[in-house]
Amino acid sequence: MPPADLNKTYDFKIVAVSSCAPGPFVFTALSQLPPGLALYPSGEVEGAPTMASNGVPFEFEVEISQGGAVARQNVLLLVR
Repeated sequence: MPPADLNKTYDFKIVAVSSCAPGPFVFTALSQLPPGLALYPSGEVEGAPTMASNGVPFEFEVEISQGGAVARQNVLLLVR
């Protein structure tokens, strides 16, 4: 994920691709994003972070709603 700037609007879409099923995909946060940011079921990460960090570990789950397959992903989100 690209870094976020403190107190500035952030908008990033996580994209999932599967060769097994075309989707739609549902995204669920399994850990906290930096304060001020939210993950929506569509994969959009939006908001304005209110606290700087050197990298927040963030875990989310992607579910293929028709196939029931689940994948988990860990990323680091830097707020500068």
